[in-house]
Amino acid sequence: MSLLGLSWLQLFSIIAALGGGVVAIYLLKLKRRGLLISSSLLWREVLKNNNAESLFEKLRWWISLVLQVLFVALIVLALAQPKMNSVGDGAIVLILDASASMQARSPGDLNRTRFELAQTASSNLIRGMPGTQSMMILRLGANNDTIAPFTTEHEKLRASIDHAAPGESPVDIAGALTLANEALVGKPHPKIVLVTDGGLSPDVISRSPIKPEMIQVGSPVDNVGITAFSIRQQYIDLPDYQLYFEISNFGSTDRIFDVKYYQNDDLLTTKPVSLRAHSSIQQTFSDFSPKGGQVRVELDVDDAFPLDNKVFAYLPARKIQHALLVTNGNLFLESALAADPSLDLKKVSPGQFDANASYDLIIFDGVAPRYAGHSNSLYLNPQGEFSPVAVEGELKQGTINEFNLQHPLMKYISFKDLSIKNVPKLKASTGDVVLARAGSDPIVIAREEGGRRIVILAFDTKVSDKADLPLRAAFPILIENALHWFANEKLTEASAAPVGQTVQFEIAKGSKASVKNPDGTVSSVATDGSFLPVRTGYYEVKTDNQSQFVSANLVSASESDLNPRQGLDTATNKIEQQSSGLFVNPIWFYLVLVGLALAATEWFTYQRRITV
Repeated sequence: MSLLGLSWLQLFSIIAALGGGVVAIYLLKLKRRGLLISSSLLWREVLKNNNAESLFEKLRWWISLVLQVLFVALIVLALAQPKMNSVGDGAIVLILDASASMQARSPGDLNRTRFELAQTASSNLIRGMPGTQSMMILRLGANNDTIAPFTTEHEKLRASIDHAAPGESPVDIAGALTLANEALVGKPHPKIVLVTDGGLSPDVISRSPIKPEMIQVGSPVDNVGITAFSIRQQYIDLPDYQLYFEISNFGSTDRIFDVKYYQNDDLLTTKPVSLRAHSSIQQTFSDFSPKGGQVRVELDVDDAFPLDNKVFAYLPARKIQHALLVTNGNLFLESALAADPSLDLKKVSPGQFDANASYDLIIFDGVAPRYAGHSNSLYLNPQGEFSPVAVEGELKQGTINEFNLQHPLMKYISFKDLSIKNVPKLKASTGDVVLARAGSDPIVIAREEGGRRIVILAFDTKVSDKADLPLRAAFPILIENALHWFANEKLTEASAAPVGQTVQFEIAKGSKASVKNPDGTVSSVATDGSFLPVRTGYYEVKTDNQSQFVSANLVSASESDLNPRQGLDTATNKIEQQSSGLFVNPIWFYLVLVGLALAATEWFTYQRRITV
């Protein structure tokens, strides 16, 4: 045992002085005044008491004296603040798990979050520490923060625990253990204590030079969550962005629930999902508006961990192209163009065409009238004196044997076994890029001149007897590729990243950037354009002249599985939580309680005339 308030010499000196004073006061004789009385008959009892005031007679009522001396001793000992020493006196690094799963709550835990339970367990551990033992506290998260350096002051340690908060990301337990072991080098009786829900890797923990002790909090509970997520631009299907995600059921019962899809807070659709116990299912969704913006997927399920029931993404807005179709009617072509929601299409006959028309794109179907404007143009089977390329006869029959798959127009296109006949023989001009040939004859030509883009296709797509391209999946893909090329759109991944992993942006040299977090606060971005998202939701990175958006999502199977990992019992020395009941207060608290109880006993016996 050690004393925080007094030295041992001071303690015994004060007890001896005060105890001696109590005894001295107790042994004082009463001085009585002499009086002349008529008879001693009525005063015999008084004389008996007077005889009892001698030293040896008074000690017959020793109970009162002992109680008073004990009361004084207990109060002085409480002021000395005694602490129990143990073999473990030395240094402790407490690692407080602040991973996303620590936000889970269940009825078995009286609806308290696991982090709240961890705070209680940590505070109880601190209260039971010997007075000479020091502790350092690490908050285990995406960044391992030291929230309290080594100290023996319990109030500071408990305050650090009380002010800590859980995160929304997976954690770096390997980095935390490395930091803890380095902090304990040279410390007497070093010890590492993990306070966690058991969702940490036992393999990583087992590699710690100092074997950690573990206090496990939280009851095992079933959970359903989104454990994988991506969204990317694609040309094979329309519209251009397709969402992929995985839903996992970590519970022991089958679940049926709805999946809700939102864009800019507008509910797009709801789809039911049935998921067997201990299984996963993959889902896709692509019915997005070309206006882009915020996209959110939610599982409409009631479980212990709502954080993994949502994922977020931010889609760039598609450029709306105002286009004019000059045709006498072409069902195949019109159907392919109508599939793109970013195309604002108007149709006219060749006789109605204005040679000075100005659109983002003009599509000439089987005609090539005089055109004096500067719009991007798509020619299919161009005919007439104003054709953008020279025509040298007719290709009676052939197959495409050469094509350039590196050009954006030819992405995902296959002309294998494509039969063509009775198509014009085109003659490419200087600067033209031939994208496909039948023998030596150009079939698809791309041209860029004067800020204008032109595509010429030799195919007649009105009828399928000249070429079966309109009947193939390659035709709508080719048209869509052309629309993207005309719009000068690049293949760009929608911005979605795992929470807790660094996100990198391109920032011009010398520019300053800031990031607006999901909670509305603004923080700075590193000079290299990187920042670490630690909360799920949408982030806006602002530079001098533009804004960029990114979303952060949990999508972690290790966090969504709310059951403790197998092997933790061997990787750690598991210790039980200290009680949060009566016996968690300092020793002086109980000494004062006992002293007050003795004082009450002495008062009671005095009032009942037992000790007088």
